[in-house]
Amino acid sequence: MKGTTQIIILWGLSLSLAFFLGLQKGKERDPSLSLDVHHEVNGGQSVLPVRGASDIGITGKDFGQRKFIHSFPQNNGSGIRATDVVRIGSLLEEIKQPDVVRRMAAFTEALTNIDDAGLPMVLEAYEALPRGVQRYSELRMLMHAWAGFDPQGAIEYSHELGRDEGRFGRMVAVGRWAMEDTDAAIKWSKEQNRGHEGENPYMIGIIGGVVQLDLSKATDLLFEMPYGRNRGQALDLVVNKAMQDGGARNLIQWIQGFPADRDSRLMTGAYGFVANELSRSDFGLAKQWTLGLESGEPKQRAVSSVANRICETATPAEAAKWLSQMPQEDQHEAMPGIVRRWASRQPVETGEWLNKFPPSEGIDSAVETYVKMINHKNPESAREWAKSITDDDRRKRILDHLENPRGRSRQGQGGRD
Repeated sequence: MKGTTQIIILWGLSLSLAFFLGLQKGKERDPSLSLDVHHEVNGGQSVLPVRGASDIGITGKDFGQRKFIHSFPQNNGSGIRATDVVRIGSLLEEIKQPDVVRRMAAFTEALTNIDDAGLPMVLEAYEALPRGVQRYSELRMLMHAWAGFDPQGAIEYSHELGRDEGRFGRMVAVGRWAMEDTDAAIKWSKEQNRGHEGENPYMIGIIGGVVQLDLSKATDLLFEMPYGRNRGQALDLVVNKAMQDGGARNLIQWIQGFPADRDSRLMTGAYGFVANELSRSDFGLAKQWTLGLESGEPKQRAVSSVANRICETATPAEAAKWLSQMPQEDQHEAMPGIVRRWASRQPVETGEWLNKFPPSEGIDSAVETYVKMINHKNPESAREWAKSITDDDRRKRILDHLENPRGRSRQGQGGRD
């Protein structure tokens, strides 16, 4: 059952989707569910049962309009055991069951030690499943197992699926490929169509695979990604794995060794992700670690992450109290988030807290947030607060917004980074 264990462990390590399943490996399986497609007939000829007496290929008609063909040995129909047909039928029956545990157990058995000869049967079982997110868990397992011996075939098949399903399948497949041959997976990914501004969209999948085996190498690969949402998602995978490997202490050790000189912006983002992860596992340690950091942008990002978590689990007032323990410049980035949560319920108390900070560009963003939060209830006070904004362009923009909110709304549809 070694192959099954590997599939389940690696499937569980990736947190991309919310379908999770624990399989008890000690339980006995129904032998009729085993996928045994290698049968000895006519002196050792390996054949695939339940096919006609001719060269067999998977065509678009057989499996979801696939455009490529796998060929199999000729079968003259002799020597096929009745139990083979029973096993295939049992698998298809199990895969159609509404009980997800039973369905996944059967599919896992089918994927154990799968190779090219066993692939058609597994595909038939997979495509018998309901389309959409209901079969993403099985797709993850299928792509992971298939890419173990034929990554490009798995990727090609994914193009025949729906857009989201296909993209997900490709990410899983390229991740498994990267576990086996990172350089080959990266080379292939760079030959594909590039994403926005030359970004390689497959790097998330590649890093997701590499990080299962080598945290340091996965960290290095982050620096090959340009700033953007994809890099943030890949960074999240690495941070989660560092936490999973050795807990909070290991995660702190990882960030302490982060090569800041290579990309200061990536380092700042990494501190924010680490602070958020620590806050979810050990709030006391997260607050202690963050307070002890050297002042600067990385600390400011970490402080913002911890403050947001305090707002979620306690109150904005408690987050503000925690912030007071550090220099004001380290508080600035966290302030808009606190104001956004606090001002809607306690606008007076929020204003009193903001008044403790002298006007500066550092708190301009928090003041702008406060102005927008109180304007519908007290437009006169909002206008006075807006006048305290120190940055000329920001102050003019927010005052124009207060005077002509509809026009401002139409002009600001594009949003900001």
